[in-house]
Amino acid sequence: MRVVSREDYREFIKSVPKIFDSEGKVLFQGRNVVKLFTFNGEPLVVKRYKIPILIQRIVYTFFRKSKAERAYIYARKLREKGFNTPKEIGFIEIKHHLLFRDGFFISEFFHFPSLESLKEKETLDTTIIDSLAKFLVSLHLGGVLHGDLNLTNILYEKTIDDELAFTLIDTNRSRFSSEITKSDCIDNLKRITHDRQLMKEIVRHYAIIRGWNPDETAEMVIRRLDRFEKMRAFIKRDKNLFKEQ
Repeated sequence: MRVVSREDYREFIKSVPKIFDSEGKVLFQGRNVVKLFTFNGEPLVVKRYKIPILIQRIVYTFFRKSKAERAYIYARKLREKGFNTPKEIGFIEIKHHLLFRDGFFISEFFHFPSLESLKEKETLDTTIIDSLAKFLVSLHLGGVLHGDLNLTNILYEKTIDDELAFTLIDTNRSRFSSEITKSDCIDNLKRITHDRQLMKEIVRHYAIIRGWNPDETAEMVIRRLDRFEKMRAFIKRDKNLFKEQ
């Protein structure tokens, strides 16, 4: 077992694989599982990644950093670039028969709500949308492409100046580059939301800040979202057929 952490958290982190299934409060359960734990009075988030298939286990053992390690590294990298994300506490990698099998990422806990709540509003909050658009522009101009840029992975809070501050989570698939093209940005925006009306408003505000044609940019993002949804539906259908056989 490989454990990377600050020394003052090491005792807790080493215990995570043993206690994860039986302790902690579930915050999210899907492909990955996210739980809330308390250590020395401090709330900590522990994310357990889905056990990868064989080819991925080989890749994570010999050719690429695991999701847990990338989450740990990228959290620090994002903060160095001026973007807020829960502080990394540590990560765990477990091997079985010499191959990577299990990964855990531990971070501090943020209680802020996600922007997913925007979809629940009857009328669009243009103040939040404008602030979000400015944040997305700063992210791209700062050389960051979040690997799963959707409203659920962007938390927000109001500052003492009544401004909005954003925090990124689930960052292990992010890309960092000094040369991000317009096509890269448009492709990155396509997963913000599947709500077309909300998507158009966010992208139009984004495009105006960038000096791009807002309607044309929104149409480009929507087209990429359409292709993305069709591809995902095809893959899901293909997997279901494989399971039936």
